[in-house]
Amino acid sequence: MQIDFHFYAVYALARCAGFNPDHAHTIAYASQHTDDAKYEHALDFENGGRFQQVLTAHKYLHFRAMSKATCYRIWAPFHFLPGNLGVDFYERMVCRPGSTIAHRLADGLMNSDLKPYILQRLGIFLHVYADTWSHQNFIGLVHEQLNDVKYLKVKGETGSSFKELLRELKEEILEYAAPKLGHAQAGTLPDEPFQEWRYKNYFISIISISNFNV
Repeated sequence: MQIDFHFYAVYALARCAGFNPDHAHTIAYASQHTDDAKYEHALDFENGGRFQQVLTAHKYLHFRAMSKATCYRIWAPFHFLPGNLGVDFYERMVCRPGSTIAHRLADGLMNSDLKPYILQRLGIFLHVYADTWSHQNFIGLVHEQLNDVKYLKVKGETGSSFKELLRELKEEILEYAAPKLGHAQAGTLPDEPFQEWRYKNYFISIISISNFNV
């Protein structure tokens, strides 16, 4: 998902839930900032104090974006929350929509003390929770099989349309050039809320996704 959901939809939902405009903005800002915190800036205060920003995103083309450290520090916990289903380790790392792990995070948040940063924490959680839906079936680690995307098709696009031809060209490029990290091989499709699409995964199973039907 992108700013259309992580900020604007979250803001609207917070207002509908009864939060005042300032609090709703704080929640939505924290949700979107989870995608924007790509720099480890530090704030040095005049009184000698210091605040070190925590990375929750990464410049995708940076050489460290695919490192194991980055995957475990950023991609898996903030964008591809493990669903904890399956037998082996990598299967359990696959992101699942509305997973038990996500609900445990929600329970922890609801049962926590009302600290001054509770709204920011809520916004970050909503980002992670939303991503369990848009990033479902992918893993926040580099994996040659589980992140493989083949024969990607988008509903409403015909093979003869110029848009579809461009999509197929992009798919061919991604298959050879994009890393097997997250949904890189599917491009931005998982993050576009109006799309319905399907593809074949490594197990030759057809995966059908409706981004707006959850």
